[in-house]
Amino acid sequence: MRALSLFLHGDFRASFEMHPLALPAAIAYAAFAVASIGGAARAGVPWAAFESLWGRRALYAVVVVMVLEFGLWSARGCGAFGGPVPV
Repeated sequence: MRALSLFLHGDFRASFEMHPLALPAAIAYAAFAVASIGGAARAGVPWAAFESLWGRRALYAVVVVMVLEFGLWSARGCGAFGGPVPV
């Protein structure tokens, strides 16, 4: 959240240093939310979004971002990329 806030305030370098996947994650999660809301509006259930191509793409984007985030934070926990970000 802090990295996204920094990005929105124009401090791109600090945002990227804090969390390089903040913007891709926000976009993927927003696309997933829109697809779920659209599916619920059309069919009455949110999982109907996965019947459309865009809904499946949004789900795949979320899964890819989550895997990348897990890898990033695992690497940072082991000391890579400057180690854990100070809180």
